[in-house]
Amino acid sequence: MKRIHKILKSSLLVLIVIIVTSCAALPILQAVPALVDLAGSAFGFQYAKTVTGIFSLLGNMDGDKKGEPVPEDKLISVEFDIVKQLGTGSSSVMQLKDGDVLTSKDNYKIVFSASRPCYAYIFQIDATTKIDILLPEEGERYDVTKSEPIYAPAGDEWFYLDENKGVEHVYLIASINPILELEDLLKSVRGTSWQMKTKVSVQKPVVINTVTEKSEHGGEAAVKTKDGKVYKLDLSRYQSADKVCLTRWFKHE
Repeated sequence: MKRIHKILKSSLLVLIVIIVTSCAALPILQAVPALVDLAGSAFGFQYAKTVTGIFSLLGNMDGDKKGEPVPEDKLISVEFDIVKQLGTGSSSVMQLKDGDVLTSKDNYKIVFSASRPCYAYIFQIDATTKIDILLPEEGERYDVTKSEPIYAPAGDEWFYLDENKGVEHVYLIASINPILELEDLLKSVRGTSWQMKTKVSVQKPVVINTVTEKSEHGGEAAVKTKDGKVYKLDLSRYQSADKVCLTRWFKHE
């Protein structure tokens, strides 16, 4: 009976992967089937279904159509970066670049701001495919009403890594209108019991970016460290219509 259940579960996962790769943007989501399979292995079918729903939704955020003018009321500009602090010494504070290596001795912080009122969703998928919702900290909606940088975690607090090594992702979605489907999926994530059945490790990044303009020099952010020092860094700026979807990823070694 257990063998039949396992076969049915595997078949359902295969079906989910087929749906994702047929409905979403194929060039963007090449690594998603493997990620979904790992999610199912680690946490079970229901969780893999949630991961599938999130990536299917993100993969269909096409952004602006090139060559078509975008009305001013549709434009949204965001500044978004991960700041890393290498080791315990605060002198090594800088922007994290995609593909950088962080260890359990390093710290990191999310910095985000928007040019206009919007709804923001930021979550991290660690090397075991576990999803941690960074923003909003409570509930399923964060209404951004000011242009000053938002820090996660706030103040002089920093995130640190556990012992699970592999590729880690941070996704930002900023939208003029609330994304109800994504909010429902994040609610499902919050209601999931995190009991890892099999230890897995993500080894390939799944990058989804929907922007029409990018600038390496946006606004300035002041980043605080535990020893009271403040470091000022230029943030990367991105622009699109209606909504922006961005990915940052790094290697946890």
